[in-house]
Amino acid sequence: MSKINALVQNKDAGLQCPCGVFVKSIPCRIKMGRGKYCSKICMYKYRVRPSGLHYRIAQVNKGWIVAGGRLSINTEFKPGQVPHNWLGDGVGYAALHDWVKRHRGRAEVCEFCNGTERVQWANRSFQYKRVLDDWLSLCYRCHRRYDMSGDWGAATRKYGLKRKRRVHEN
Repeated sequence: MSKINALVQNKDAGLQCPCGVFVKSIPCRIKMGRGKYCSKICMYKYRVRPSGLHYRIAQVNKGWIVAGGRLSINTEFKPGQVPHNWLGDGVGYAALHDWVKRHRGRAEVCEFCNGTERVQWANRSFQYKRVLDDWLSLCYRCHRRYDMSGDWGAATRKYGLKRKRRVHEN
């Protein structure tokens, strides 16, 4: 526990890596001895082995991708270049929600009741197009009410979504 106390703790930002960068981590990862460092480089630089010996990095592993970094300039997409598997508006339900989350961030506050629990992105027009202004940040209850008052089942009709049911075998 003394190693955990050695790290500065901030409720909003998580733990502070010995290099000074704040790292978001959950208590169970810290309890297991993980989530204390911002990168593998810092982990090997500041971590001490149970025997008391320190790690020494002889060469940085090229497989360690730094946040915001890139593997190769040659493999990047250039402006105006479209990937071969790009579907545009023909994208699936989950991938479209991931796209909205990537561009607008995580839905945190409900636009109707200002609630903060179970907030998710809801489509305003029920057309499910790639238009960022066409998405609302709603909590679970408001999202259900909004869908029921509008075009209930639009996503099911468009994407053919079905509930997965468990098969009970005797």
